[in-house]
Amino acid sequence: MSNTLKFKTVLSILALITVSCFAFPMVNSSQAAPGQSTQDQEIWQDLKDDLYENRAIKTKANWLTMQAPYRAHDAALVPITIHAEPQKTGQYFKALTLIVDKNPVPVAAVFELSPKLGTLHIETRIRIDQYSNVRAIIETNDGQLYMVSKFVKAAGGCSAPAMKDMDAKMAMLGRSKLRQFTPAQKVPEGQSTKLSPELREVQVMVRHPNYSGMQLNQETGYYIPAHYVSEIQVSVDGEQLMKVAGAISLSEDPVIRFRFASKSKQPMLNLIVRDTKKNEFKNNWQLKAQTSQQGS
Repeated sequence: MSNTLKFKTVLSILALITVSCFAFPMVNSSQAAPGQSTQDQEIWQDLKDDLYENRAIKTKANWLTMQAPYRAHDAALVPITIHAEPQKTGQYFKALTLIVDKNPVPVAAVFELSPKLGTLHIETRIRIDQYSNVRAIIETNDGQLYMVSKFVKAAGGCSAPAMKDMDAKMAMLGRSKLRQFTPAQKVPEGQSTKLSPELREVQVMVRHPNYSGMQLNQETGYYIPAHYVSEIQVSVDGEQLMKVAGAISLSEDPVIRFRFASKSKQPMLNLIVRDTKKNEFKNNWQLKAQTSQQGS
């Protein structure tokens, strides 16, 4: 399936949100071992057929890893880290799809990626509504699909109570922040290396309640209508690094931390965020110059 069709699939799933919010019953800690029950296998097979039809997905790629807590501290703010290393000259990653099998809207996000990202390192936060397998599926530029998955014990993330002061929350709508980091590099044992000034690591965060449609207004007792970030675009010096199609499974105040290569000493990073009420928020930052540093 092409990236275009994949995005259309995501949008069609989102269109069903009002009728699918309570599609899956809650589970308890006595459920079957992760990924082993017939129901779990059937849920994933249905999702795979809908999203990828009959395309093969490889599951034995030691260069693709995902970090996720086995038992989440907060089901509405579950940290996920994806790391993938290109395996041959010319290979790059076209797309990353995050899936939470048993969420009301299983596709949490679809990342359309640029070759400039090189080694893929992306961190974000998602909601998990009940004990579920969480999957990251990478598509390479030659059309191959690779998957890594983790079972996460978390429940209630999609219906977790919203902030009581909704007016205060909405007053911050669309505000964004940028943080810069020194990216960690692997150093061969017994050797030292200099950190390339071309490799950068940044985090962008946008203030948005990402209402799922399943949360109660604690003052009125009524459900809050769904209102969430539907698209995030990140560009550097006029070239797009990634476009993210979001859904209700992304956390409140969506955060994306990632690495990219740039030969510019002070590149300009541009952010465009759109939500389901047709709001558009923009920001840009001139990144700080960074010098070579000793790895550790």
